[in-house]
Amino acid sequence: MSLPLPVQIGRRGLDQLPEVALAPGPSQLRVTGNGSYAEMYGYAWASILDPSTPALRLFQVQDAAGNPWPLGQPLTGNERWVEVPVPALAHDVRTIRHHSLAFDQAGEHVFAYELEGQIWVRQWDGATEQYVLRGPFAGVDPVLLMDSTAYYRPAESDVLLFYTPDRRKLAWRYQLELYATEHVLLDNNGAEVAYTGDVILDQVLALPYRYEICLEVAGAKQYVYSRLYPLLQTDKLAAGGAPLEALSAAAVLRYTQTDLLAAGGAPLEATYDL
Repeated sequence: MSLPLPVQIGRRGLDQLPEVALAPGPSQLRVTGNGSYAEMYGYAWASILDPSTPALRLFQVQDAAGNPWPLGQPLTGNERWVEVPVPALAHDVRTIRHHSLAFDQAGEHVFAYELEGQIWVRQWDGATEQYVLRGPFAGVDPVLLMDSTAYYRPAESDVLLFYTPDRRKLAWRYQLELYATEHVLLDNNGAEVAYTGDVILDQVLALPYRYEICLEVAGAKQYVYSRLYPLLQTDKLAAGGAPLEALSAAAVLRYTQTDLLAAGGAPLEATYDL
C-alpha cells in the first residue's frame, strides 16, 4: 500500500524532509464518536506537501468499500490511501520547508510548518467554526504531538508543538494556550539548556505514558524524555493484566533523580543516550 504520488522520506533537517507526515486520528474529520481513544486515534492518516498541485493534501487509509481501516487490524491487500479534501493553506507549499500533522480533541487536523525561519500552525477554531492561523514565531523543525497517543485519555490531552527557536534551544508550545507562549527546556537548576552545537529536531515519538524527543546535536544523537504521565489504578498491562504501577521503572527506562514517576506529564527534564 503506497501513497498515490511519489514522495521522498528522510531524516528531518539534513534534507528538509520528510514531506510526508503520519498521524493517528478519527474515523472522520470532526467525528469523535464516544470520545474513546480508539474512536479518536484509531485510524491512519497522512499529509503530503505536493509541489505539483501545489497543495497540502490529506489522506486516510480505507478499505475497498470506502470504510476507514482501524489501526492494528490485519491488512487484506485491498486497503488504499484515499484523499480527504481540506482547505488550502494560506502559504504556497512550494515555499514551505516541511510540515507536521496531528489531530486534536475535536477530531480535527492540525498542521504546523516552517516558512523562512518562522513557524505557523493551522487549526480548527470551534468558537468561530473556521480554520485559523497561529503565529508566526521564530523557529525551525516543527513537530506536532497529540499527547493522548502517549497518555491514552483524550479528554485530558493537548496538541504539543515542539521546535528549536535558534538551533541552540529546544522549545514547545501548547494548543490549550493557543500556541501563544514559548516554553524552553530547563536544567535541574531551572536554567535554560543551551546546546553548544546545532540542534536538529528529528521527531517526537509517543511511548507508553511518556514521549521521546529525538535530536541531533552537533551531529550526535540525543534523546529527551518527558516525565511519566499519571498512572491510574485501572490502567493495565496488555499482556498479563497486572497493574502498570507494579512495573519496575528501571526495567522500562533509565531515570535521573529528578525524573520522577509521580510527575504529572511535565515535559523535558533530562537527556539520554540510547
